[in-house]
Amino acid sequence: MMEIPFSEQSGALRNAYRDRAFLVLQMGASLPDVCVVCGNPAAGNVVHRRFGPPDIWWVLPPLTDLLYLVLQSAFGTRYTFDFPYCRSCIPTFVQFTRIRPIRIDEDLAVFRGASQSLLNLLPPMAPNVAAERSRGWLQRKFEWLLDNV
Repeated sequence: MMEIPFSEQSGALRNAYRDRAFLVLQMGASLPDVCVVCGNPAAGNVVHRRFGPPDIWWVLPPLTDLLYLVLQSAFGTRYTFDFPYCRSCIPTFVQFTRIRPIRIDEDLAVFRGASQSLLNLLPPMAPNVAAERSRGWLQRKFEWLLDNV
């Protein structure tokens, strides 16, 4: 399985934006040192979190699900993120469900559930990021075909 580091924690805010109540990250994003759950100072506490494609093996027929799991393990992609948390919100399983991915691909990662305090510190999306965010699923999947027309 290929693992792609999507974000890291550093002193400078970069490639992180807000879109109403959504946290929008580009590759190489760095978030401010503010807890993503409650908005309090994180004091350097960072949690490394992995996200991958949704698990659909449970809806597949019995022999197909095994093949899917093997192929996903061999050729799938996981994206890793560094999220800041304060000491009182260090994530447990219950709190991890607070930050939920809506979209993750090579161009953007969009999450729901980040604290409003964190989102208020982020700039609004740049025009090129907003254009990418507004592209539909079919446009992203068949981008190679549309570029050759």
